[in-house]
Amino acid sequence: MYGVNLVSGALFSAGLVLFCRAQPRPWLALCLAIPYLVIVVAMGYSRQGVALGLIMPGLLALERGRLRPFLLSMGAAATFHSTALVMLAFVVPAVPGRSLTMRALRLLLLLIVGGALVQTFLVARVEGLVGGYIEAEYQSEGAAIRVAMNLLPGLMLLLWPKRFDFTPQQLRLWRAMAFTALGCAVALVLLPANSAAVDRIALYVIPLQLAVGSRLPGTQILGLKPAQLLLAVLGFCVAVEFVWINFATHAQYWLPYASVLGPPGL
Repeated sequence: MYGVNLVSGALFSAGLVLFCRAQPRPWLALCLAIPYLVIVVAMGYSRQGVALGLIMPGLLALERGRLRPFLLSMGAAATFHSTALVMLAFVVPAVPGRSLTMRALRLLLLLIVGGALVQTFLVARVEGLVGGYIEAEYQSEGAAIRVAMNLLPGLMLLLWPKRFDFTPQQLRLWRAMAFTALGCAVALVLLPANSAAVDRIALYVIPLQLAVGSRLPGTQILGLKPAQLLLAVLGFCVAVEFVWINFATHAQYWLPYASVLGPPGL
């Protein structure tokens, strides 16, 4: 397992670092990633963590209007976790194109390639996923908190879109992700029995926290100064870490964390 975890961690970390470096405040984006995306998702859900690590560079490509690299990243992500393909639905409003015709052609390309990926990686697993997440009504403890973590930056972006200094193409992408975060919150309220399914889908919206949060200090939202907003973001990170370490069901397995590099607690 050491080799498997090393490769998985490297793939995730490479994607995360590339994504954070593209943000206006890379260290703040990385700080936002640590409490949940890194410690819980990447260290707990290995395959889904790798899928997210592969998706994040694809999102950067889509920000720049490059559809084909995004589709390649989605194909790579799907080889690790087929549920990554839900991202194809999230980004439909962000399909790039300088004209209506170009956007229509690229949307057609997205539908064709997306359909092929779904047929290859997801169709065979649909029955198992439906049986596991929908019919079995799996519950996910803390799902409401995790969905709310996406909802907060999503609502900020929807309420003050011009404050975050996104390019038009970036704004299309992250606004679509913000609406997805809102949809997850609504689904959690309407379908509480299937909180595990909503929770798993919401994991793919986490990059929204990094993109919005790293820009928040420059927005002057509510008349707050950059330093105040920066402290608010850092306080949010500390609060998430504190709550998870002290109240999460499985936090005991992280404290102390055993590593092949040394004894627990080193």
